[in-house]
Amino acid sequence: MKTIIATFAFALTSLVVTAQKRLVAEVYPSAVMMHESDEVVLTRNSGYSTANAEVYLVKDDKAKVMAFYHKKHKRSEKILPCENGDQYLEVQTQQNDDHGLLSAGIVISSNPYKKTDYEDIGGFDELRELVKLGYHSQEEFDKVYDRYKYLNHAFFNSTSEEDKTEGGLLTVQEQLYKKYLEKVLPVDMAAQLEAMVVSIEKLTEERKYEEAHTLTGKLQAEMDKAATGFHQTDTWATWMEYFATLEKNAFKTMVIIHKPISQWHMDDAIVLQN
Repeated sequence: MKTIIATFAFALTSLVVTAQKRLVAEVYPSAVMMHESDEVVLTRNSGYSTANAEVYLVKDDKAKVMAFYHKKHKRSEKILPCENGDQYLEVQTQQNDDHGLLSAGIVISSNPYKKTDYEDIGGFDELRELVKLGYHSQEEFDKVYDRYKYLNHAFFNSTSEEDKTEGGLLTVQEQLYKKYLEKVLPVDMAAQLEAMVVSIEKLTEERKYEEAHTLTGKLQAEMDKAATGFHQTDTWATWMEYFATLEKNAFKTMVIIHKPISQWHMDDAIVLQN
């Protein structure tokens, strides 16, 4: 069975013209390169490692991006659909004694990782709570949800800020949600919750799991208490600002472009069956 080594590296910048010489395909116009990270980036059912390729985010939809690369590589490409809806356009192949037939090309995805069909990004639940409290109507919420629900299926760049609860780095969406949540929380309450998160992280590193579990329960109780407190006022306008800002940072498509196989570091590669 042919194997495809699907890998990529991150770096924070806008379109880099010099990338054309070190990749097997040109960078899509107006694409934004993703922030540097050591983590695997997930689409709906697949993960791609951080070596031997670069990953870009694009505002245009998948069909338009596909058309661009089909036109540019129609004589040399081979299209290999992936089981999760991604498209793989093969540009280069090379036989390798240890890894078999290697394949380099372009992965085009419009399937950002999302745990369930019912899971919304942060912000929508806060608006629902304001409806329950009588500050706004269900019709108002439905209008906002119809306007912004597509953001549940958008890609967001990663940031350099560490996620102190889940590990890894926060995405732009997660960072913005944290920022706006702090805006509607009392300042002292926000600081208290942050301190508790840091303590839980330290206890976990020290393998004091029982203490960490107990403190996690207290953290949840304090968060519930905080929710009751900040929902006593109408924070709708703040969350509207959040969604407007989030929309400016949302991308419809992710494009992974491999480096030429001759430049690959095989020890860092992840081999995926196609």
